[in-house]
This record gives sequence, C-alpha cells and structure tokens, in this order.
Amino acid sequence: MINRGKPQSIIKQDLYRCVLVLIITLLTFVPNASLIFIPSNINKPQVYGISVKSQQSRSQANQPLIKHQNNPISPISSLKKVNIDSIEINIKFGNEGFDGFNLFVLEQRNRTDHDDKRAILLITDMNGDIIAKNEIKTSYQYLADYSAEFVNSSTILMRIDDNLALWNYYTNFSQIFEVKGGHHDFEYNPLTNTFLTLEKIYTFDPNGTVYRFDEILEYNARGEIIWSLDTRSFIFPSHWCPYHDMIGGKVEITHANSLFWDLEEDIIFVNMRNTNTFYKIDHKTGKVIWGLGEYGNFSLFDKDGIKRSNLFYHAHSVEKVDENTFILCDNNFHNQIKPMSSRSRIIEIKINETTMTANETWSWAAPKEYYCSYWGDADRLPNGNRLGAFGTRSHPGTQIGARLVEVNDEGELVWEMNFQNTEEYEYGVYRMERFRFSPISTEFKDIKIPEKENLTVLWQTWYNFRSKKIFNGSYTLLLDNEQIESGNHTFDKFWRPTNLTFELKQLKNGDHNLTLMLEDEEGHSSTNSINIVVSTENPRKNSLFEILTLSFGLLCIAIPILLFLKNYRK
Repeated sequence: MINRGKPQSIIKQDLYRCVLVLIITLLTFVPNASLIFIPSNINKPQVYGISVKSQQSRSQANQPLIKHQNNPISPISSLKKVNIDSIEINIKFGNEGFDGFNLFVLEQRNRTDHDDKRAILLITDMNGDIIAKNEIKTSYQYLADYSAEFVNSSTILMRIDDNLALWNYYTNFSQIFEVKGGHHDFEYNPLTNTFLTLEKIYTFDPNGTVYRFDEILEYNARGEIIWSLDTRSFIFPSHWCPYHDMIGGKVEITHANSLFWDLEEDIIFVNMRNTNTFYKIDHKTGKVIWGLGEYGNFSLFDKDGIKRSNLFYHAHSVEKVDENTFILCDNNFHNQIKPMSSRSRIIEIKINETTMTANETWSWAAPKEYYCSYWGDADRLPNGNRLGAFGTRSHPGTQIGARLVEVNDEGELVWEMNFQNTEEYEYGVYRMERFRFSPISTEFKDIKIPEKENLTVLWQTWYNFRSKKIFNGSYTLLLDNEQIESGNHTFDKFWRPTNLTFELKQLKNGDHNLTLMLEDEEGHSSTNSINIVVSTENPRKNSLFEILTLSFGLLCIAIPILLFLKNYRK
C-alpha cells in the first residue's frame, strides 16, 4: 500500500506520541495509583500509594541547576519594627522562610567620631526579639575581625578583645585562649583543639614599595604556632588588582577574608578578595591543590554556559555546601568587565575536579539598594533557601545600614532584617548564621491511608546548624505514645540531609500518632509528629480538575489516532 498523505516517519511519530500519551494518562489516573501529601516546612515529601518519599530540593539535585534572579518578587506579607538597645530594626517576613534563630555581631558606629563604636554579639529570633547578647569590645579597629559561629550544639567560637574564645551559650562561660584572632576570619578544629587565623605579612621592594600578603597560621590551645602557610609561595605581585588596591600606603595584593576548614577531609579553603580567587589547600602537606577564579586552574562558565575570565569580584565568605559546590557573596566590586554594575550577588558554583570546570549554577543579584562593596555573607539553608548578609553601614539611595535577607530558590525575598541608621549612628554586620537549638526534621501534614496497607515513612533530618563535621546523635520513634524503635543517628555536615526510613505494618482502623524524637550529641531534643488516619474508605477521590484533565488527555489520544487512520487510508 502506498501512503500519499504524511510521510511514513511522521505517521510513526504520531503513533508513538499516541502511545506515550496513553501510558502517561493511565499511570496518572488509575484509581488508587497515588496519594500526594505536602508538608508544611523544609523539603516537600510525597506519599505515593502507601509510602512517604522525600523529594530532594532542586538546589541539591544531582542534575545541574541553572538559576539567575535579578528582580526579586517578594512574597513577604508582614512588617514589624523592633528595638535592640534603642536601635530600630525593620523585620519583613512571609511564610516561606526557614524558621530559626540568627547569630551575628552588630556594630554601632558614630557617623562623625568613628572611634565611638561598639560591637555586640546577638542571637535573635525571626521577629528580631533578642534571645541572648554578649558585649564583645568597646575599643577595636575593624568589625570584620569579629565574626562568630557555632562549633557544636552549645558552643560559639568568637573573639573577645584580641583573643579567640569559646562561649558556652547555656552556661554563659567563656574559655579564652592565648590565641590572637588575626584579621577577618578564624576557624576552630575540635578534633585537634587547634585554631586557624589570618595574619598580614609583607614584602619590601628595593624601590621602597611595600607589598602586603597574608599568612595562614595554626595555633594550639597554648597559643603556640604549629603550622603555617605563606601565601607568597603561590601568589605574586603581578596578581595585584588592576584597580590598584592600597591600604595604608601599602600595595594590597591578597586581602584574605575567609577561611573554611573541612575538618574530616582536613582541607582548608581560603579566599583572596583582591585576586578574585579562592584556593584549596591540603592541610597535612601544605600543598595548594588548585585555585578557582581569576588566577585559578578552572575553566569558568556563567549561568548561560558562556566561558568567562572570572565569575566574581572581591568576594567574601566562600563556604562549601556540598562535595563539589560552593556558595559565596560576590560583592561585585572592581568588576573588570562591567565596572558600574553595582549589583552584589549570592552565587553558587559547582566544580568538576576531573575536567577542571566550574559552573555558576545559581545566583541572586540583589537590587542596587542592597549593594555592598565590602563585607558580606551567604549560606544555603536546609529548605533550599539562601541566606545573605549585605552588611555595610550604608546602601545607595537609602538610610538603611546592614541588610540581612533570605531568598527562596526562585529568587523571591521571603525574610529581611534591616537596621535603620540615625543622624548620630550607623549600623553594620559582617556575617550572620541561621541555626536552631536542636536537630531539624521534615514536617508533614496528616496522612490518610486505606485499611490493611503498609506504610513507609521517610524523614529527612539535619543538624542544628551548618556544621563542618559529622555529628552523632540518636532517635526514638513512638507510635501512639509507645516506643517502637530507637537507635544512634548521624547528622551530615554542610546541612545536608540524612534520611531515616520506617516501615509500619497494617495499622488498625482509626487515628494514630507517629512521633520522631531526635537528640544531638549533648541531649538537646526536638520532636516531630504525623497524624495518620486509617480508614476503610479509599482516601483518594478524583477531583473535578482531575476529571477535566482526564477528558483532555483522552481527546489528546483520540485526535492523533483519527488523523493517523485518515492518513493511513489515503
């Protein structure tokens, strides 16, 4: 038979399309094929038939995620004004933020007399109410030298006067060490009880030029230097920023501003602001494994897959959020391609150490009113949102000092804390952390299942804060207030989820309560419950939308088949 209508290949495509649509329709609308429940927080688990499965957030999926947001459309619904020691703070929040507490050091500085300033470590809730505070110092030089972060579930690493200290939040006891805090950043390794700091080091040119570099130092608890790395061994005067950065009449070559110690891998990442490059260093050998940035070893690709000479300019706070993914605050200062861009960003970069490629996989360009040429922070939260600190004391076109924000994966602003400057004082924040006082787990809505069906529940769990090492804890599972299972549990580092899966066999008809209790290494606990309704009735009912969708699907099947038959008969 000769076909004089559509070519045979096109007819086959029509037929294949019909079969595909039919399969999808049958899978979607066969009775009792799926039950879908959406939780109220964290990631979005799904219940298929009789099992609860947790979807990985898009930001943590294996496949590349290309996101770039320039104009945030805010779902923020509420505005609140609070006062911290007579400091006016504006809080904006909606229902998509990651609920927790905020840790940061706030600077209050006199606008005319810059020696009139103070730094306060604050812990606030999402509404800006103070949970705790610790006055750090009333006489200091740079706020950037006074950051703070949790190192375990009860202890905060901070700087008191010129020395590093561990402050126990619960006992209010501070252990102060004979270790000078250096500048910009410092790290603590609880496995070895040692500290990393950054110190300035100089090279004097015969012509009188002074070049300033950095040195990474490791101290023991007695304040003795036990390891060091001189950045002059891999960074050179020729790397000087083309905008000719100077401080105090000295040529500022490196300006190191962040350290990140992957404790279990014993790898150090250090960011050099002025060379637009961060480096991976093997702590055991002192060897520089690679650099990423303007003077690095990677081929760099932007969000559109276009090869670039650099992806960030004068960045801050490089942090690891997965095995091959980093997040940072791109200040976008001294941009060599677009000098007048004035858009600071939060960006994520995924690397491949085999092909030596680095791809910008997600970014959020803040409006110009958030631009900060120095300072800054960025974190990824358990629900996939990103936290950012645009903490400079002033911002273009506003009377606002430090601006702390949370944006969702789509680049929408979901929470914000703004510090209002006054005629006398201005306010700055170098970095911030979001945390909870106990472990975190997925929250679910009620589940309804048919009688005589088994139930599989998968809970995702996270440690209290974004840790740099694995922490051990425990779990207990209760069914209708009776313990049915317990054991040890491991919380992954970098705020990556760890799964707990439970199998429940044929619950009896009626209402049940399933409760997961989590404890960290020091016994701080959290509970999370699911209400389960077991019924003889089928919990799934086709909605009007589903019926209309099914009808549309059947039409999609019927029309190509009729066209196929018509052409075939010709």
